Amino acid sequence: YPLLRRYIAYAKQYCFPKLGQEASAMIQKFYLELRQRHHTSDGTPITTRQLESLLRLCEARARCELRDTVTAADAQDVIDIMRESLVDVYSDETGHIDV
Repeated sequence: YPLLRRYIAYAKQYCFPKLGQEASAMIQKFYLELRQRHHTSDGTPITTRQLESLLRLCEARARCELRDTVTAADAQDVIDIMRESLVDVYSDETGHIDV
């Protein structure tokens, strides 16, 4: 545990990743798709909170690997996580997922 604690402390103190252009485009596309698909439904609305959480998760993913830039792979991982987390919210009675 001491090594993990030191690693996390180092990442918090010295690593401040910025969103890369490719990652930014992927996050933007995913967010806009979510907004468009669920804008008219009676379900939970997609708000800027989801966008902010996507950005924070992308930065955290890059920080774990001590990188200064958020890559497209980071963005894709976060998009996959978000899709999985929305399964409960946006799946119908038959299990069909609309995300």
